[in-house]
This record gives sequence, C-alpha cells and structure tokens, in this order.
Amino acid sequence: MYRTIFDDLYRLNREMNRLFTGPGKYSNKAYWPEVNLYENQSEYVAVVSIPGVEKDKIAISYKDNSLKISGEKGSENEAKTNYHLKERKTGKFERNIMFQEKVEGGKIGAEMKNGFLLVKIPKSPEAKPVTIAIK
Repeated sequence: MYRTIFDDLYRLNREMNRLFTGPGKYSNKAYWPEVNLYENQSEYVAVVSIPGVEKDKIAISYKDNSLKISGEKGSENEAKTNYHLKERKTGKFERNIMFQEKVEGGKIGAEMKNGFLLVKIPKSPEAKPVTIAIK
C-alpha cells in the first residue's frame, strides 16, 4: 500500500469534520454579526446583519468614541430542541466600533429593516471636511 505524508492529515481532517458536524453536535457560543461601515459627508452608517433578532433584544450605546451593539439571538426553545443539524448561530453577541473622529453621540439613530440594523452616526461639526479658499 502506497502512503503519502498527507494521509494522516487527511484522516485527521475527516475526523475533525465528523466530530464537529455530526448529528446533535453544535455550539451555542457567542458570535459576531457581520457589519458594514461606511461614511458620507455628514455621517457614518453601520449596517449590521442580524436576521431573526427582535429589536427589543438589541442594545446600542455610545461612550468614549466607541459604539457598542449587543444583543441575543435565539429562542427559549433552543435548549429543548434535539437537533440533527444546527448551522444557524444563536447566543449573545457584541460588536464595538471605534471612531477616530468625534461624532455626535446624542444624535445617533437606529432602525431595523429586513433583518438589518441600520445605525446612523452623525459626524460632529468639527469632524466634517471644510474647504479653505486660498487668498
């Protein structure tokens, strides 16, 4: 029988896949929802992908140039369910977004739309770009 140096690695990979994806094997660890952050002249916009999360399960706060978005995804029936396959992530989550420039924390707004949380963070007047004319 011909063996290569990779045979043991392939076997290890198969065993790890079987161990972590077998029936009833799932993790309920915290996860990080995906975030897109972009800016225009007047504000930053964070788009957070959290389908299936009710807005009353989400908390948003701003302190010391850091925006914190936290919450919990899942249901009370999660622990009682006997899964054969579980790929959807559940549990608590938290994302922190740091800003280099000053923003107007008191004017931050948020809305849920089609499974996305849109958070609008207005730039402070001193953070907005200013064009200076040369005399």
